Amino acid sequence: MGQLFSLEETTDELRDRCQKLYNGCKKFMTALGEAYNGEVTFADSLEAFGGGQDDPVSVSIGGPVITKFITTLRELASFKELLRSQVEHVLIDRLTEFMNIDLQDTKDSRRRYDKAVQSYDQCQSDNSFPFVMPDYVYP
Repeated sequence: MGQLFSLEETTDELRDRCQKLYNGCKKFMTALGEAYNGEVTFADSLEAFGGGQDDPVSVSIGGPVITKFITTLRELASFKELLRSQVEHVLIDRLTEFMNIDLQDTKDSRRRYDKAVQSYDQCQSDNSFPFVMPDYVYP
């Protein structure tokens, strides 16, 4: 019985750790999404300002350099979106499945065990009866 309680404590501790990792992943995904949006918006504004190769004003203020900068920002944004997607599919999906299926199976096993113990105890009490010595009359 002690092992069962130890297993339950370990399961609860693991569930807490998984929940903390899940929350951290969600926050990280949100931050990556915001960074992606910020970089794309910034790249768009740079492009609107002076990223054109054919515009003489754009060329005079460093258009080719700005174009390289825009390309780099878009690539960084793309990598951040890929990372966000991987965190979602590799970490969050698997973690959610582990918490909802595997850890839940452990809890269900405990319920089945408790039910079996209760059934066993009930059968024992139904089949046991106090043994009373009949009054014996000696001749």
